[in-house]
Amino acid sequence: MNKGFTLIELLVVAGIIIVLGGVGVASYNRFNQSRITRNIAEDIISGLRVAQNNAQSGKKSQCGTTPLDGWQVDLSAGLNIKEICGAETTTPINLGSFPADFSVTPAVFIFISPSGTTDLTSDTLITVTGSDGDEVIVKVTRSGEIGFPSPSAT
Repeated sequence: MNKGFTLIELLVVAGIIIVLGGVGVASYNRFNQSRITRNIAEDIISGLRVAQNNAQSGKKSQCGTTPLDGWQVDLSAGLNIKEICGAETTTPINLGSFPADFSVTPAVFIFISPSGTTDLTSDTLITVTGSDGDEVIVKVTRSGEIGFPSPSAT
Protein backbone atom coordinates (compact mmCIF):
# COMPACT_ATOMS: atom_id res chain seq x y z
CA MET A 1 0.00 0.00 0.00
CA ASN A 2 1.42 3.35 -1.07
CA LYS A 3 1.15 6.34 1.16
CA GLY A 4 1.00 9.64 -0.68
CA PHE A 5 -0.69 11.27 -3.64
CA THR A 6 -0.34 10.60 -7.31
CA LEU A 7 0.80 13.29 -9.72
CA ILE A 8 -2.73 13.48 -11.18
CA GLU A 9 -4.27 14.09 -7.77
CA LEU A 10 -1.76 16.86 -7.03
CA LEU A 11 -2.39 18.50 -10.42
CA VAL A 12 -6.17 18.40 -9.89
CA VAL A 13 -5.85 20.02 -6.45
CA ALA A 14 -3.41 22.64 -7.82
CA GLY A 15 -5.84 23.38 -10.68
CA ILE A 16 -8.74 23.84 -8.27
CA ILE A 17 -6.67 26.18 -6.09
CA ILE A 18 -5.64 28.25 -9.13
CA VAL A 19 -9.24 28.56 -10.36
CA LEU A 20 -10.52 29.57 -6.92
CA GLY A 21 -7.68 32.06 -6.52
CA GLY A 22 -8.45 33.60 -9.93
CA VAL A 23 -12.13 33.97 -9.07
CA GLY A 24 -11.21 35.58 -5.74
CA VAL A 25 -8.83 38.08 -7.34
CA ALA A 26 -11.38 38.99 -10.02
CA SER A 27 -14.09 39.50 -7.39
CA TYR A 28 -11.79 41.66 -5.28
CA ASN A 29 -10.83 43.82 -8.29
CA ARG A 30 -14.52 44.33 -9.16
CA PHE A 31 -15.30 45.25 -5.54
CA ASN A 32 -12.35 47.65 -5.44
CA GLN A 33 -13.42 49.43 -8.65
CA SER A 34 -16.97 49.75 -7.36
CA ARG A 35 -15.70 51.27 -4.07
CA ILE A 36 -13.57 53.80 -5.96
CA THR A 37 -16.61 54.83 -8.02
CA ARG A 38 -18.71 55.19 -4.85
CA ASN A 39 -15.94 57.18 -3.13
CA ILE A 40 -15.82 59.66 -6.04
CA ALA A 41 -19.60 60.11 -5.78
CA GLU A 42 -19.27 60.66 -2.01
CA ASP A 43 -16.53 63.24 -2.66
CA ILE A 44 -18.87 65.10 -5.03
CA ILE A 45 -21.62 65.08 -2.39
CA SER A 46 -19.13 66.34 0.20
CA GLY A 47 -17.93 69.14 -2.11
CA LEU A 48 -21.50 70.22 -2.85
CA ARG A 49 -22.27 70.30 0.86
CA VAL A 50 -19.13 72.33 1.64
CA ALA A 51 -20.18 74.89 -0.98
CA GLN A 52 -23.74 74.88 0.37
CA ASN A 53 -22.56 75.35 3.97
CA ASN A 54 -20.18 78.14 2.90
CA ALA A 55 -23.00 79.88 1.00
CA GLN A 56 -25.47 79.57 3.86
CA SER A 57 -22.97 80.80 6.46
CA GLY A 58 -21.88 83.69 4.23
CA LYS A 59 -18.28 82.50 4.29
CA LYS A 60 -16.03 84.42 1.97
CA SER A 61 -12.29 84.74 1.88
CA GLN A 62 -11.55 86.44 -1.43
CA CYS A 63 -14.40 88.91 -1.92
CA GLY A 64 -13.30 91.65 0.45
CA THR A 65 -16.22 94.02 1.01
CA THR A 66 -18.15 92.86 -2.08
CA PRO A 67 -21.36 91.07 -1.06
CA LEU A 68 -21.39 87.29 -1.46
CA ASP A 69 -23.76 86.04 -4.19
CA GLY A 70 -23.11 82.38 -3.42
CA TRP A 71 -20.74 79.52 -4.15
CA GLN A 72 -20.22 77.64 -7.39
CA VAL A 73 -19.31 73.98 -7.81
CA ASP A 74 -17.47 73.09 -11.04
CA LEU A 75 -17.42 69.42 -12.04
CA SER A 76 -15.97 70.01 -15.51
CA ALA A 77 -12.35 69.42 -14.52
CA GLY A 78 -12.34 67.73 -11.16
CA LEU A 79 -14.09 68.99 -8.05
CA ASN A 80 -13.62 72.74 -7.68
CA ILE A 81 -15.60 75.24 -5.62
CA LYS A 82 -15.35 79.01 -5.56
CA GLU A 83 -17.14 81.95 -4.06
CA ILE A 84 -19.09 84.26 -6.35
CA CYS A 85 -19.08 87.95 -5.47
CA GLY A 86 -20.57 90.11 -8.18
CA ALA A 87 -18.18 90.49 -11.09
CA GLU A 88 -15.09 89.74 -9.00
CA THR A 89 -13.00 86.79 -10.10
CA THR A 90 -12.10 84.43 -7.28
CA THR A 91 -9.64 81.55 -7.31
CA PRO A 92 -11.26 78.11 -7.25
CA ILE A 93 -10.51 75.76 -4.38
CA ASN A 94 -9.63 72.33 -5.76
CA LEU A 95 -11.17 69.62 -3.60
CA GLY A 96 -9.92 66.79 -5.79
CA SER A 97 -9.56 65.42 -9.27
CA PHE A 98 -11.14 62.42 -10.91
CA PRO A 99 -9.02 59.49 -12.15
CA ALA A 100 -8.53 59.54 -15.92
CA ASP A 101 -10.49 56.32 -16.42
CA PHE A 102 -13.59 57.66 -14.60
CA SER A 103 -16.17 60.06 -15.97
CA VAL A 104 -18.62 62.45 -14.34
CA THR A 105 -21.63 63.51 -16.40
CA PRO A 106 -22.97 66.03 -16.87
CA ALA A 107 -19.87 68.14 -16.22
CA VAL A 108 -21.91 70.96 -14.71
CA PHE A 109 -21.48 74.22 -12.88
CA ILE A 110 -23.88 74.38 -9.94
CA PHE A 111 -24.46 77.71 -8.22
CA ILE A 112 -25.62 77.60 -4.59
CA SER A 113 -27.15 80.77 -3.16
CA PRO A 114 -26.91 81.92 0.47
CA SER A 115 -30.37 80.44 1.03
CA GLY A 116 -28.90 77.01 0.17
CA THR A 117 -30.91 76.59 -3.03
CA THR A 118 -29.36 75.93 -6.43
CA ASP A 119 -29.65 77.62 -9.80
CA LEU A 120 -30.79 74.36 -11.42
CA THR A 121 -33.98 74.54 -13.47
CA SER A 122 -34.83 70.98 -12.45
CA ASP A 123 -33.43 68.22 -10.28
CA THR A 124 -30.13 66.99 -11.69
CA LEU A 125 -28.67 63.50 -11.63
CA ILE A 126 -24.87 63.41 -11.78
CA THR A 127 -23.55 60.04 -12.93
CA VAL A 128 -20.10 58.82 -11.92
CA THR A 129 -18.97 56.02 -14.23
CA GLY A 130 -16.05 53.81 -13.28
CA SER A 131 -13.52 52.23 -15.59
CA ASP A 132 -15.47 48.97 -15.36
CA GLY A 133 -18.78 50.61 -16.35
CA ASP A 134 -20.08 50.68 -12.77
CA GLU A 135 -22.28 53.74 -12.20
CA VAL A 136 -23.19 55.69 -9.07
CA ILE A 137 -25.72 58.51 -9.21
CA VAL A 138 -25.77 61.71 -7.14
CA LYS A 139 -28.97 63.74 -7.01
CA VAL A 140 -29.04 67.52 -6.61
CA THR A 141 -32.42 69.21 -6.33
CA ARG A 142 -33.41 72.82 -6.98
CA SER A 143 -34.23 73.20 -3.29
CA GLY A 144 -30.67 72.20 -2.34
CA GLU A 145 -31.09 68.56 -1.32
CA ILE A 146 -27.91 66.63 -2.08
CA GLY A 147 -27.38 62.87 -1.87
CA PHE A 148 -27.94 59.50 -3.42
CA PRO A 149 -31.41 59.07 -4.93
CA SER A 150 -33.75 56.62 -3.33
CA PRO A 151 -33.83 53.26 -5.14
CA SER A 152 -37.33 53.94 -6.52
CA ALA A 153 -36.10 57.21 -8.12
CA THR A 154 -33.41 55.58 -10.27
